Amino acid sequence: MILETFPNHQIIGEEESSSSSTTTSSSAPPDLQRPTWIIDPIDGTTNFMAGNPLCCISIGFVERGVSKVGVVISGLGELFVAVEGEGAYRNGVRVDAREEDVERTDMADRRGSQDFFDAGEREEDLEVDHLEVVPKKLRDCNVCVEFGYERDAKSIDVMTGTVGKILKHGCRSIRMMGSGVLDLIFVALGRYDAVYCGVAGEGWKVWDYAAASVFVRESGCLISNWGEMDVVGGHSDSSDSSSFNMYGKTCVCCRSRSVQEELVTILRDAAGNSRFP
Repeated sequence: MILETFPNHQIIGEEESSSSSTTTSSSAPPDLQRPTWIIDPIDGTTNFMAGNPLCCISIGFVERGVSKVGVVISGLGELFVAVEGEGAYRNGVRVDAREEDVERTDMADRRGSQDFFDAGEREEDLEVDHLEVVPKKLRDCNVCVEFGYERDAKSIDVMTGTVGKILKHGCRSIRMMGSGVLDLIFVALGRYDAVYCGVAGEGWKVWDYAAASVFVRESGCLISNWGEMDVVGGHSDSSDSSSFNMYGKTCVCCRSRSVQEELVTILRDAAGNSRFP
């Protein structure tokens, strides 16, 4: 249907490949000058096969290597939509987590306290309150990571060693969900405060970012390739909204710049200089 409507566009799908000029596999970057649809019919396949609802359908539209439109439908029954310059929405309600628009609150005073859980009886009241609690220090953060399918001894040591460094440095918790797309979405929603990948061979793929990265940017969160020195993405108002490379080997996504700086320092130390271009 997409190619019937847009015959000059191309499609990338995780689950399929074709020698057609309009449908391509994800093993190599496509012609980024062409409008591209990047589709993952099931992100979080292992969860899906186990009956775990933490999975999703992801559809992203990309122009010149920058995601412009993202649609994600989760197994939890949530619909996430983002359009560059038009905002990010969860079930039709705008998500806005930009630091300048929220109250700066010490997580130690709010998260886990009774007033946090008593934010309101309505779901939207609790979510607004949760978005206002933006941590400024890594020690107050819920950090997400995925180990993927790396099983060689060196990669395991690096991945577990990185988690150990974060725990020793200080964080509120470490979480692993099994869906890279939802990891990024959940940071934008404030359900997590940071997510990273790429310390070993567990770096994500373009279909993990195509829809979610525009949602992250439009919500006001930060996304960057931490393996490339000081490359920081941000809200679409930024003069460098295209700095995040979806074909890069590394990614870090955070709700505040100060947390991003802390986490990137740890990641670079844990991974070693050989990871950086």
